[in-house]
Amino acid sequence: GITSRLLKKLTDMQCFALFVSAMCHDLEHPGVNNLFLIKSRSSLAALYDETSILEKHHSYRAFELMLHSNIDLLSGLNSDEYSGFREMVMSIILATDMARHSEYVKQLNAVQQPEMAGKDLDPIFEMELLIKCADTSNVIKPFEVAKKWAMRVTDEFFLQGDLERANGMDVTPTCDRTKTSRVNLQKGFIDFVIGPFYKAVGNVVPAWQKAFEQIPVNRGAWDTYTDAMLEQELANS
Repeated sequence: GITSRLLKKLTDMQCFALFVSAMCHDLEHPGVNNLFLIKSRSSLAALYDETSILEKHHSYRAFELMLHSNIDLLSGLNSDEYSGFREMVMSIILATDMARHSEYVKQLNAVQQPEMAGKDLDPIFEMELLIKCADTSNVIKPFEVAKKWAMRVTDEFFLQGDLERANGMDVTPTCDRTKTSRVNLQKGFIDFVIGPFYKAVGNVVPAWQKAFEQIPVNRGAWDTYTDAMLEQELANS
């Protein structure tokens, strides 16, 4: 599988950093996005200088917990090991900031150039790709699962839009339940954002391609759905 193949390449410290990042990458997520935190003048936005706000907070809280005197998970690391571990965890979690998505698309394009043929991927970059794939993996799950995730994700978006409207803020288009289609959001995300990304990842890491085979199946299934059908079907789930 994807993970077992990658883990064989990683050091113990890199494996540890990957596991911690996976567990903590959405720690204390408030259910709104970074733009909302900036527009609402949240203290978190000020604290993290309005860049990768949530991702920095997830990382901060992860280390606050690991360093707590009742846990002290990192006590066995020396200074150099701790610094390296912290840098890896921060890098992996910050990779989930979709505002940085284009950076990873550019990096994927770069490593597909002829002069890069035969060269191994940087393990940190590969871990960042893995966390990005995992973070958006609702689109590669069986459709019966994917549609439930789609409902939950758009519920979260629409609740943010409700908050924006209630507070006199401009409503983020993808969060406006009065104008935005749940089904069309899924189609657009697959067609223009994550589908091309997964294709590029599969080109760079062929061993991962099998995990992405569900995408066209799900995309085709969305063509048979309307918002009303989705909401009625999942009303009691």
